[in-house]
Amino acid sequence: MEEKVLKNSKKIIIFIMILALLIRVLFVFGTQILQLQYDVGNPGKILNLEEYELLYKDYDKEPYIGRHINYIMLFYHGLGLPTEIIGQFYHPPLHHFILGNILKFMDNFDVGADIKLEAMQIAPLIYSSVILFAFYKILNELDLTDSQKILPMLLVSFMPLNIFMAGSINNDTLVLMFSVISLLYILKWHKEPTMKNAIWLSIWIGLGLTTKTSILVMMIPTVVLFFKKLVKYVEEDKKVGSLLVQIPVFAIIILTLGFWFQIRNLALGLNSIGIIQPNEELSVANYSLWERFGLTNILSMNKYNIWNYITYSSLNYGLIYNESLIEGIVAFGSLILMIISICYIVSNYKENEESFILAITYIAWWFGYLYLNLSMPYSCSMSARYMALPFMIGFIMLSKGLHKDKSKFMNCVVYGLSVLIIAFSIVLFMF
Repeated sequence: MEEKVLKNSKKIIIFIMILALLIRVLFVFGTQILQLQYDVGNPGKILNLEEYELLYKDYDKEPYIGRHINYIMLFYHGLGLPTEIIGQFYHPPLHHFILGNILKFMDNFDVGADIKLEAMQIAPLIYSSVILFAFYKILNELDLTDSQKILPMLLVSFMPLNIFMAGSINNDTLVLMFSVISLLYILKWHKEPTMKNAIWLSIWIGLGLTTKTSILVMMIPTVVLFFKKLVKYVEEDKKVGSLLVQIPVFAIIILTLGFWFQIRNLALGLNSIGIIQPNEELSVANYSLWERFGLTNILSMNKYNIWNYITYSSLNYGLIYNESLIEGIVAFGSLILMIISICYIVSNYKENEESFILAITYIAWWFGYLYLNLSMPYSCSMSARYMALPFMIGFIMLSKGLHKDKSKFMNCVVYGLSVLIIAFSIVLFMF
């Protein structure tokens, strides 16, 4: 009987991943590069063939100047790194370098400018696919049974935010990919604190820093885990030399991969440390702290309350909102699911070392997110795309929490709300 359940669970997970990839492919091929995007210039614009052609030469004019399109085209035209810091040029260049070279590669084919430019979406589609497989590997590292893997795989696969990000030509999806892989290697290093795993972890975080500096948050669980492991070695009278040798190697890789761009800019008199302020039309500074961080009406979307906006932007990316009772109900269900996941994280973080690592990572991202919103009070700062990894951790803890307390009521609530969100997502993207 157990063998039959195991085989069925594996088949379900395979089906989930195939359907998730199919929906991502359909979404990418069904949307244009400006249609549902952030910080690319001319958002929501549906391009015709002539406008695709013009994009190759008008990329450094309004409304594209300083946006991700502009950055990508610098590499396509062989102009190299930005010589000034405007708009999105403060970001490290890995993602833009990749997309610029995709455009160069497409020049080998006798196809129109529309097909060449739309081919850029293949990159985030690949990133999103890697995220799915890396997340599944994380579930393996946590020693979850195949039946326990089904709920988190369902939610990660069909959460609308993750599907939207599969077509995003800004750098959010690539840095999320490196963040997920970094978490995987933190767990691997925890089990086997070898130089090999330390090097791979530093490479993934370093590449993430060459994409977007927000992945610096992953250093918090890394450092906490290292010192926790060091203390344990000392208490158990184990040799700590192997751990201590890993520190300079890790630091050299991180500094080389992660901060060369900022060092290069400072040497040229350019400051790319920090974040350039968004447009003032997005400011929410005129709202009170209570309006921004207090209780809110979750049945209707607003663009000033952090809990409201993070919930809705996880469902509609903050770009395709249609005020309806159904979306309000799904948003309410999503918020309840988030609260339950937080309760499970708080109650189960002492269960084992892996749960502790997940909890520290979760807290670190929330700390960064809240700091961002306090220091930069703009609606774009509240976007759920900055919190995709902690959402994934929450999905894992839902499964672990249900398995531990075995409450029939909580099972009904969590699975019922999960089905609601997944059904909403599939209908949204299929129809």
